[in-house]
Order: sequence, then C-alpha cells, then structure tokens
Amino acid sequence: LKQAEELVYWAISSKHENSAANQLSAASTTNTNKLNNNSPNNNNNARNTAIEAARRHALLTELLSRKQNPQQLLYTLHAISTSNSGRDLDRLVTNPKLHAQLIHLVMRMDPFSPGVDGGSGIRELQVIRRADRKAK
Repeated sequence: LKQAEELVYWAISSKHENSAANQLSAASTTNTNKLNNNSPNNNNNARNTAIEAARRHALLTELLSRKQNPQQLLYTLHAISTSNSGRDLDRLVTNPKLHAQLIHLVMRMDPFSPGVDGGSGIRELQVIRRADRKAK
C-alpha cells in the first residue's frame, strides 16, 4: 500500500509542484536569488524530480489502462482515495483539465473485464463451453 501511495503522490504531483515547468522555474529563481556556484546542480535536481514525477505518472496510467496486476490495482485505487488524507483525490477533482487522462481512466475502468494478460484463460474457457453446448 505504501508503494501505491507513493505512486499516486508522484503521479498527481507531476502536474503540480513536481511538474517540469514548476521545477525548472523554481530552480531558476533560486539561482538568480542566490547567484551561487551550484546552479547546474539545482537545475539537474529539478530536472530529475520532474522526470521521476512524469515516469510515475506514466506507470499509473499504464496500470489503470492495462490492469495487469490486480493486487497493485486494488492498492492504487485505494491510495487514490485515501492518500495524503484525501488531498490527492481533491487535486484530481479540482483540476480536471490537468488530470483529464487519469480521471478518464478511472471512470472508464471496468473492474469485471480482465486485464490485457489475464483475459486469455477466460476466453479459452468460454470457447470450450460453447463447443460443449453445440455438441449437446
């Protein structure tokens, strides 16, 4: 559950405080205010944070769309509603244009249809049952 909460936090924050534009603008303002010798380090740290947030966002959208790991999917859906005392869910709802892809995937998800890899066994069973019915 802890991993799912971290995934949700980073994915949602990728559009807010950990967005690429926000991280790079924050790094540039600290560089102009301090005028120190560590300016390349600050830019790299900001870039790495933005890249990590974008990577976690991609992992979350892949998990919601493919449904390959049912247990992780369950933890992630639970984390969306409860992580950060519900503030992450509030961010999704209050900024629907920023989070349109995530909202779309959550609202459109069918919990009864199998994921990408999990559906082959069910389909094969249905084919066998249909063949048995025709044989009778």
